[in-house]
Amino acid sequence: GLLDRRIVKSDWLAGMLAKDGYSSHKIRLGMDLDIFYPRDVAPHPPTLLAMARPGTPYRGFPNLIEAFALVKAERPEVGIRLFGDRDLKKQTLPFDFHDEGLVFDQDHLARIYSAADIFIDGSDFQGFGRCGLEAMACGTPCVLTSAGGVSEYARDGENALLVPPREPTRLAHKILALLDNAELGKGLALAGMATAQAYCYRREASETLKFLKKATD
Repeated sequence: GLLDRRIVKSDWLAGMLAKDGYSSHKIRLGMDLDIFYPRDVAPHPPTLLAMARPGTPYRGFPNLIEAFALVKAERPEVGIRLFGDRDLKKQTLPFDFHDEGLVFDQDHLARIYSAADIFIDGSDFQGFGRCGLEAMACGTPCVLTSAGGVSEYARDGENALLVPPREPTRLAHKILALLDNAELGKGLALAGMATAQAYCYRREASETLKFLKKATD
């Protein structure tokens, strides 16, 4: 209420503000598509990648770990890579994993996405869910939770697989379905890359400039 004008990144956030009686203007998120694009990677065992933040509320860390444990029980050869927290090594998990820690270099992050066979976000909700879109831009099929702002870009069965939050068994089943169906993964990857093209930072900058100019007229 202290702000005369409000910018949001998703229709979901706009709806949350509207419930409290506040209007907003949506400007879709943008990212550098000259960085987030598919990279060439060497052959490797199937690899799952997830953003894991055990200390951050609503990021669904316990459900993510339970889902991964179920996947590993079925497919022990699958590798798991986690990023997003400096203290992941302190976690006692029921499987081996590669800890990428906090990743600040976007080029390195794009390479991590590209090297994964599936990206997973098990959050309880997202205001937008940038990581899923970054992974899509890098050609990585995604399994995401269906709550919050991911609905801005993710369509179940079209460019991603979606599951309700806090349902690790269903999350594991979707991951296994992708691991067992290469054609499904290819289709989701192609559709995800096409989706990501609408989220360029140049377009975001242009829309933001127009908004600011109008606000100061």
